[in-house]
Amino acid sequence: MIVDYNNTKAGVDALDQLCANYSVSRRTRRRPMVIFYAILNITGVNARIIFQCNKDVDSVDDKTRNLLQDLGIALVKPHIERRDVRPISRELREVVLKLGGTPLPSTSSESEPMRKARCYICPRQADKKTKMVCEKCNKHICPTHRKSVCQNCL
Repeated sequence: MIVDYNNTKAGVDALDQLCANYSVSRRTRRRPMVIFYAILNITGVNARIIFQCNKDVDSVDDKTRNLLQDLGIALVKPHIERRDVRPISRELREVVLKLGGTPLPSTSSESEPMRKARCYICPRQADKKTKMVCEKCNKHICPTHRKSVCQNCL
């Protein structure tokens, strides 16, 4: 049985070697992430093999790197496009632009940080300060008076 294993293990060794060339694995203690990285590595090797068969090319080291980068960008791009409606950090916006995405609009929270202010409905003695604002009139309102709009805008 051991002799049979040693005669057939060359495929596993070849796969490990191909995965090591362009690995996406990161150091982690989380077992599901280790499995996910292994699946991504094997998927990259499979994509490379299919690419070589379709292009009928023997040495594609530089093209393989481009293929894997294009594959990664293609996998991430739908998420980036969905994310453009939510506020994102400046660093992440720069990465999106670098990957060839469309420029995302700047969020108002970055240009003007939201300050705490007194709820305009509560009595002054209560001194309830909040960062929440009414979506219609843009006045500060506390959680007790907040719906999706303030009571006066209803």
